[in-house]
Amino acid sequence: MPYYQNSLYYKEIGKGIPIIFLHGFGVDHRIWSENIETIGDALTGFRRIYVDLEGMGKSNVGMISRNADEMVHRLTRFIKATVADEPFILCGNSYGGYLSLGLLEHFEHQIIKLFLLCPVVTAQSSNRILPEKVVQIDEKINAENPESEAEFRAFATVITDKTYALFQNSVFTAVTQEQEKYLENFQKTGYTLANEQELLAKTFNVQTVFCLGKQDNVVGYKQQQLFAKQFTPVEVIISDIAGHNLMIDEHEQFQTIFKDFLAN
Repeated sequence: MPYYQNSLYYKEIGKGIPIIFLHGFGVDHRIWSENIETIGDALTGFRRIYVDLEGMGKSNVGMISRNADEMVHRLTRFIKATVADEPFILCGNSYGGYLSLGLLEHFEHQIIKLFLLCPVVTAQSSNRILPEKVVQIDEKINAENPESEAEFRAFATVITDKTYALFQNSVFTAVTQEQEKYLENFQKTGYTLANEQELLAKTFNVQTVFCLGKQDNVVGYKQQQLFAKQFTPVEVIISDIAGHNLMIDEHEQFQTIFKDFLAN
C-alpha cells in the first residue's frame, strides 16, 4: 500500500519484521522494490517499507532539507513514526547507503542488521577511488528511448535486453523541474554529512553485508572494502563483473545474496 509520512512517500508490503529500504540519489524506491519483490517466499514474515527520499520519486512536496544532516533528521522522524521502537533491518543503496551511516548513530541498537549495496562512503566524488568500468557483455538491444539508453549504458556492465528492461522498470525515472532544481542545489551545497570523517573512523557493532561491484565507476569498491573492517560482524561480497547497478548487472546473484542475508 502507498502512504505518506512527514511528506515522504513510501510503499509498504507484507507484515512482520520491518525492513526499511533507502535508494540512491536521483532515482526512487523502485530500484529496490522491483528487484526485491520477485524474490518470493523468502520475504514472508517481513514488512517491506520502500521509501522515496526527499525530492525524489513521489516525495515531491515539502522539499525543505537543505543538506544531508537535515535529510537524516527527517528520515529519523519517519522511522520513529513508522516502526516506533520495533527492531528493524536497514538497507541502503548508493546515497541511501550513505544516509544509512548517519542513521546508525540514532538507531544502532535498534537495527537488527544492515545491508549496504554499492554505498557512497565518501561524498566528495573527487576523493573516490574509481575503477575504469569494463563492459562484460554487450549485446544489441531494442531501445526506443535514446535518453534512457544513454543513461543505461553509462552504468551497465551487462548490456542485454533483459538488463535494459530491468533498468527501465527500476531505475529510469522522470523528474519535475522543481525536483531537478532542488536536487541540483542539494548536490552542490548539502550532499555531505557534517560528521562524515567521524563516521568513517567509528566502529559499529551491527551485523552488516557490503555488496560491491568491481566495475563500479560511480562510488568504487576499494574504500568500502576498507571501511567494512570497522563493522562487526561483517561480510563483504564483491562481484567481478557488476557496476554501480549491481542488482541489474547481476540480478540473479543479487537476489540470492539478499535471500541469504534475510535468512542468516
